[in-house]
Amino acid sequence: MNAILVPLNAKSVSDQFVDRFEKLILGGALGNTMDRVFHGHVTDFIDIGIGTLRWPVFNVADIALVVGGVLMLLKAGGKGAEGDEKA
Repeated sequence: MNAILVPLNAKSVSDQFVDRFEKLILGGALGNTMDRVFHGHVTDFIDIGIGTLRWPVFNVADIALVVGGVLMLLKAGGKGAEGDEKA
């Protein structure tokens, strides 16, 4: 007799993506919070630019926050009024 086991906490693929986005946001926030608690400030060390044109300096936690937030907004923008995916 064959049986298919389904975990009780099985989630749809869509929910799994949202979970990942939330983890990125939480991880970024936690990283910056830990810097503030242990060092008194957040150390930004990634400096990008060409000549005198500079992008604001940032760190890996900032990247996680921004990427998670943008992906969450893009995912939310793809839903209809009832939460169903748009065709």
